[in-house]
Amino acid sequence: MHFRQFYLGCLVHASYFIGSNGEAIATSILEQRGFDRISNVVGGITACMPLAERERVKIVNRAPKTLAPVVMDEKRLPQVFSNLIKNAIQHSSPGATVHVEAGEISLDDRLWIECRVKDSGPGFQTEDLPRIFDPFFTKRRGGTGLGLSIAQRIAQEHGGKIAARNHSEGGAEIVVRMPVEREL
Repeated sequence: MHFRQFYLGCLVHASYFIGSNGEAIATSILEQRGFDRISNVVGGITACMPLAERERVKIVNRAPKTLAPVVMDEKRLPQVFSNLIKNAIQHSSPGATVHVEAGEISLDDRLWIECRVKDSGPGFQTEDLPRIFDPFFTKRRGGTGLGLSIAQRIAQEHGGKIAARNHSEGGAEIVVRMPVEREL
């Protein structure tokens, strides 16, 4: 695993000095930039409220405020949730509800924060599921096909995982898992 990937969300500053034997020695200082609560999904919800109001779609936030911390880029990670929520709103009918949920899960001997965004739209076509995170793939008229691919890239850069499926009650569901990190 690369240092950059493991500590994404932290800035690494290297300074060099000459050691007693004349070698250049590099030292690193981690400057934390966003060791924060994943409940910052609220930022994604807030960013999507004007669209939700315009489309007459209700957003129900079930993301608790007390979750384990994750190392995150405080500007980029909320974009994941903004993109997912925006996508859910755009695929829901007026009067529908988009549900945003979050919680801690243990998986593969590791603690994760799992966030789910569920819409009330038609769901994904089965044949489209393998391609929905591909850049420029869209089925929505006027869509760019970039929202889900950007969300996937940011989640992966943070050591996270993202998956899509149709949920049993109908509609689409996107699940994002972010690894919980120990405090630095």
